[in-house]
Amino acid sequence: MGHDQFNFKSFQPSQELEINTKSMLSQLVDFAPLPLGIKAHLSFEDSVYICSVEIKTQFTNFQEEYKCSEPLEAVNLVDQKLRRQIMKWQLDHKIESPAAPAFSPFDTQEF
Repeated sequence: MGHDQFNFKSFQPSQELEINTKSMLSQLVDFAPLPLGIKAHLSFEDSVYICSVEIKTQFTNFQEEYKCSEPLEAVNLVDQKLRRQIMKWQLDHKIESPAAPAFSPFDTQEF
């Protein structure tokens, strides 16, 4: 599915950032209900990092974007917001993901 990479634009990501984004996408895809595709971008524009992730599934699409001055913070916040979206969708539809036990609503912080 090609879900293991972010597209980085206008900056060179650190090795740590590349590892974190790859891990995040892998976990999100495992967590999402029947994923069909994913688009993930992290760009640097006007002194701000913009992280955008869209996961298309058989049932619905999950999408988040966040802008901030630190790339890893932008990635982490998009990750948390997408996990909440997916958990809410799963609860609303009474669907349990194989990865669901790894992410509880208590693991995320409110910003």
